[in-house]
Amino acid sequence: MSPEQGRGGKVDHRTDMYSLGGTLFYLVTGVPPFEADSPIAIILKHINDPLTFPREPEIPAGVRALILRMMEKDLSRRPETYDELLEDLARAQRGEQPSAEPGKRVVVLAKRPRPATGRNKKKSGIFGLKATKLSVARTNIKLGRRDKAVSLLLETINEGDPGLRAEAALLLLSLYEKDGDQ
Repeated sequence: MSPEQGRGGKVDHRTDMYSLGGTLFYLVTGVPPFEADSPIAIILKHINDPLTFPREPEIPAGVRALILRMMEKDLSRRPETYDELLEDLARAQRGEQPSAEPGKRVVVLAKRPRPATGRNKKKSGIFGLKATKLSVARTNIKLGRRDKAVSLLLETINEGDPGLRAEAALLLLSLYEKDGDQ
């Protein structure tokens, strides 16, 4: 629920962008943007609390900035149109920042975790396989094999590294936007 909805204020298409930003946050991080013991407490967090990303430095900066812009507390600081949102989505896919800087109400991430050692090095090989799955999904998109691409992107979102989840989620959203699907 957007802050303006929680306050009983005026809503418009940017309210939906806030909700989409919350969905993208969940796809990328695996957790909801705000959690609390009751629905009212969650609504109050949407109204008052800054958005905090979990300790996952692998989430690309452009994706973070896009989510922050979509989930701005101030309705006027969100993308004005869906075309602007799609442009920001394309920028995030290229690793760039959105067209307008998001607000400064952001909690800074905790320290970056130490590099993996020992048996955790196996994870880098698994990461490579998952990145390959993302490349295959892109190829399927280019070849017009939408169903196969969607399947691969959903697999990557469900099991992938945070950075790959972010990229897969952005590709999936852009694929549906291009096709005009809901």
